Amino acid sequence: MCPILSYNMIRNSKSPEHIRLAMVQVARDKDIKPAARAFRVSVRTVRKWMRRYDGTWASLRDRSRAPHRRLQRISAQLEARILALKHRLPTWGAERLKRDFALSCSAKAIARVCRQHGLIRSRRRKYRVKGDLRAIKQKWHLFQQINMDTKDLSDIPEYWPAMTRENRPRCQNTARDVVSGLTFIS
Repeated sequence: MCPILSYNMIRNSKSPEHIRLAMVQVARDKDIKPAARAFRVSVRTVRKWMRRYDGTWASLRDRSRAPHRRLQRISAQLEARILALKHRLPTWGAERLKRDFALSCSAKAIARVCRQHGLIRSRRRKYRVKGDLRAIKQKWHLFQQINMDTKDLSDIPEYWPAMTRENRPRCQNTARDVVSGLTFIS
């Protein structure tokens, strides 16, 4: 096995656990520095995966980098005020509550508090076909609806010399029947 991989290949891999397992095995067989050279990663990276590996695939997965706790918590008084305002004005959003009542926390924090207490209900609107033209077009008769279009051909650079030399038409008329799709060009 020739485990010559770069950092980008490990980062962009669909399952980097295989690569990390190979890295740990090479480090156990040879040593940490040769494994780091072979996989083109730092010695610290090899040590990190050696330390984390406990024989399971889960130990070779990336851990969440999200903070485990919020550093700036909203005070209980402010949270109670937000909840009281939301109960009194259920249709108002977080931005409006912040703006009109000069709340000291962010709109995201207000929305989070309301969501945690079940005061925000997400409504998903059902998809509705706005104008089903197929049903309307089926009722039409042949040649009842015709779209006509006139196109000026003098602005096409490839066509200009033939148009001036050979006295070709300067415009094109197109008529299309909407029901059948029949097209007439003149």
